Amino acid sequence: MKPDTESLMALRPLELAAYLRSRGWRETERLGERASLWLAKRGGEELELLLPLDPTPGDYVSRMAEVVSSLEAVEARPRSEILEDVAATTADTVRFRFLGHTFEQHPVTVEHGVHIYENVRELLLAAACATVGPRPVFSTRKPTRALEYLTTVQLAPPARGSYVVTVRSPVPPTLAHQATLLSEADEPFERRVISTLATSLASAHRAAIRAASGATFQPFHQEVASGVSANLCEALAGLVARSGARTCEVTVAGAPSRPGLEERHVSFSADVAPVLREAARVFRASAPREDFELEGLVIRLERGEGATTGIVIIAGVVDASLRKVRLELEANDYLTAIEAHLKARPVRCEGELVREGRAHVLRRPRQFVLKPEEREE
Repeated sequence: MKPDTESLMALRPLELAAYLRSRGWRETERLGERASLWLAKRGGEELELLLPLDPTPGDYVSRMAEVVSSLEAVEARPRSEILEDVAATTADTVRFRFLGHTFEQHPVTVEHGVHIYENVRELLLAAACATVGPRPVFSTRKPTRALEYLTTVQLAPPARGSYVVTVRSPVPPTLAHQATLLSEADEPFERRVISTLATSLASAHRAAIRAASGATFQPFHQEVASGVSANLCEALAGLVARSGARTCEVTVAGAPSRPGLEERHVSFSADVAPVLREAARVFRASAPREDFELEGLVIRLERGEGATTGIVIIAGVVDASLRKVRLELEANDYLTAIEAHLKARPVRCEGELVREGRAHVLRRPRQFVLKPEEREE
């Protein structure tokens, strides 16, 4: 049975060349721009392949079929496996395998499927954000580079035999002179994201076990530098708690065309989800919240004699509850606060919201203004 035309047309010459190189083949001759000759030794025998490089000629599909058939014979593997590995040659791969009665006995429901893909996206986004700069919480405004990275990640075709979601993160191949010159910090952003993901998964799993054993949040706090965040913990908890799975096995593997990332496996069981969810809650409750928009009424004013700044207490909504928020204002903004207090007018401002004990403080307040009065119709 010949590989279908669609699969063969999808094969990219440079992708296949990278695959051949990763399997011990070497290019021995370039036949113009149309094809190249590749050789390999197997069991004392020298093998030869003619790789087409130009997809425009009419015989491109038949030439690719010859290459794939030769690889089937040499590797003694089904063409489906070979084509899958070819596609993964130039991309780092992350596989999510879901285990449990729901997945073994019944089809996956649409509701569960939506939660799976949503949390896979959030997990990748958390790793990309941590690559830009690790933080305990990533607010609504994510780094532009992290969001742009998501547009490059691809979903692979579903695997048979179990419910597996595979994503591929394309990465540039290593060039010969880079091997001794590049440090981890010099790696492409795409590779650094997947490396961060692999590290943060292992760190989150380790932190969850230690936190559950000691009933303390400290293990999660210690792993922030490794990429653990509230966002990552929420996504991991969602993968098992909201997918219907008993266990989610995550495998991270580097692209063969760019060595340097060891394959890693981490399993998250459903019973660890509550620990991860609680860690995320504590992260969000204790970490500074950037670009927080505060609205409310000025209920107290404090300024010492001769001082240029003043303390203002605003009664505003924080996480759906009415809270007193303290902030320090410069002279002009403090005058606006006095006016708001005298007229009982609500105010609006932005800043970094933090918890100090039981109190809320808005640091570095900006854009402090009176809210426009609502007109009566």
